[in-house]
Amino acid sequence: MATAPDYSISSGTMSAVRQAGLGGDARKSLNKAAVAGAVGDVVTGIGEQIQEKKVEKETAIENWDTGFDAMGDRGSWASGELYDQFQDMEAGYKDEYLEAVRKGDKKAQARMLKDQATRSSGLKGWKETMESAKKINDGVGWSNTFKGDPESLAIMNALTTLDGKTASARIGKDGEMVFDIKVKGKTITQTRREIDDKIAKGVKPVKQELDFMNGLLSYEESGANGGIFNEDIVRRKNELNIKDEEIPALMREDFGGGGSFANHIKSHPDMIAAFGDFQYSTKVKNSGGVLVSPTDDNSPGGAKVTPEEAKQFNEKDMNAIIDLMEKTPAIAKGYIADWKTAQEQAAFDKGRGVYDEAQGLKTFTSLTKEQKENLSADQLAKLLGI
Repeated sequence: MATAPDYSISSGTMSAVRQAGLGGDARKSLNKAAVAGAVGDVVTGIGEQIQEKKVEKETAIENWDTGFDAMGDRGSWASGELYDQFQDMEAGYKDEYLEAVRKGDKKAQARMLKDQATRSSGLKGWKETMESAKKINDGVGWSNTFKGDPESLAIMNALTTLDGKTASARIGKDGEMVFDIKVKGKTITQTRREIDDKIAKGVKPVKQELDFMNGLLSYEESGANGGIFNEDIVRRKNELNIKDEEIPALMREDFGGGGSFANHIKSHPDMIAAFGDFQYSTKVKNSGGVLVSPTDDNSPGGAKVTPEEAKQFNEKDMNAIIDLMEKTPAIAKGYIADWKTAQEQAAFDKGRGVYDEAQGLKTFTSLTKEQKENLSADQLAKLLGI
């Protein structure tokens, strides 16, 4: 007698099926298997699939957490507030990632992990940027150009805290870090690359100053060795050798210890004439005692700014002229070359004085006793350089 198929399924098997949350195709498979008497095999197979899914999900989450852990802990950041901002963002990205895991979208998972690695790299790079900025601040310091730019100072000050109010961070479309900084009622948006560039340009130009000082020493040495100084040639060489990117430092740093170019140029009447069309806030008295612009037809010098009028310029106008000159390299280079040449001439003359004194002493010692006695006081002073 044929044995009828066993349709019964144990309560344990049914419980396992319910816990697995199976439905649809899985349950159809289970029914077909039951008819065939292979219920145990199917449940075992389904259990293995469930376990694989569980391990896959756990591995996926582990991959995500590992990526986030690579960003470091809050205490390791110069700005804990920045870390908190990114932690909140990562929580949102993680939800998107887990949704991709649930759907089994491996391409989306791979893309999201790659994006996370980019963010992690960006955070690490930003940490290094701020550490470099701190070393500069505590070490060689910032250039006068940087310190004289209120906006740059405000931006860097806000970035040291990134409190989410004055300044906040976010990720741009291409995965690059972007910062929104509030300065005087307006929001300035800067990428990390732009901040890096700002910091690099803001460093005190120590090498440039050393090169400048070494140049002065060379001219002093040339003078001490009895060399010659051709002012026209030296000036032209200086003008041709000035690079556009060197202008801000050459204008505002005190290279040589005799005051910066910006300090000297304020008393240069020719420089003022180069900006005759500039709109000045300084007022001068005309013949009637009325305050007018120095470019006014009725001003003491007429429409042309005279050296006397320039001496009355206020600090705001002088700095505005210097700022405008800085943005006009063709004009700036000529005046910077004049200033640099003047310093080099002074260094040469200092060395030449030592040389002439040595030569005079040598000549004096070679004279006979009678020749020495016949020297006038002026001749003796000239000979000995006193």
